[in-house]
Amino acid sequence: MSSNFDIKPQRFDRLDYIYKLFVVIALSITATMLASDIIIPILISAFLSVVLLPVVNRLEKKLSLTLSVTIVLIFTFILFAGSMWIIGKQLANLVQDLPDLQTRFEAFVNKTSDQIELTLGFSAKEQTQLLKDGLTAASSYLTNLVVSTTNTLSLLVQIPIYIFLFLIYRDKFRDFFVSLLPSDDALGWKKDIEN
Repeated sequence: MSSNFDIKPQRFDRLDYIYKLFVVIALSITATMLASDIIIPILISAFLSVVLLPVVNRLEKKLSLTLSVTIVLIFTFILFAGSMWIIGKQLANLVQDLPDLQTRFEAFVNKTSDQIELTLGFSAKEQTQLLKDGLTAASSYLTNLVVSTTNTLSLLVQIPIYIFLFLIYRDKFRDFFVSLLPSDDALGWKKDIEN
C-alpha cells in the first residue's frame, strides 16, 4: 500500500548547482563591497582564528575552552601592543632627530632647486607652484590616512570580539558549513564519473 506522499530521493542537478554557486559568489562579492566595514573584520578574524586554533586546542587539554581562548587573546594582544610600542619608540626617536633632518633637508632643497633651474629651466616661481600642487595632493592623502586610521581603530575593537566568538563556537560553525555540502547520495554523478 503506497501513498501518494512517498518521498523520492532527488537527483543531483549539476546545472542547477553551478547556477546557485554563481549566484552565491555574485551575492558574496556584492555584500563584501557594500558591507566591507563588517565583512573585512570578519574575514580577518576568521583567518586569525584559524592561526590561533592550534594554540587554543593545546591549552584546551588543560583548561576550559573559554579560559583557553581568553588566555590566547590576551597573549596575542600583549604581543601586538609590544610591537606597537617598539614602533612608537622608533618614531619618537625619529621625531627627536627632526631638527637636524630639517636643516639637512633645507640645504638639499636649495641645492636641488638651483640644479633644476640650471638643467630643466624651471624658475623658482614654477618650482613653488609645483610644490604647492604637491602639498595639496599630500594633504588629501593625509585626510584619507586619518579616515583609514579611524577605520583601523574600529577594526582593532571588532577583531578580538570576532576571534573570541569564532573560537568559542567553532564546532557550530563547522557543523553549519558541513550541512551546506551536498550529501553522498547527491554526489552520485561523481562516483559515476570516477568509475
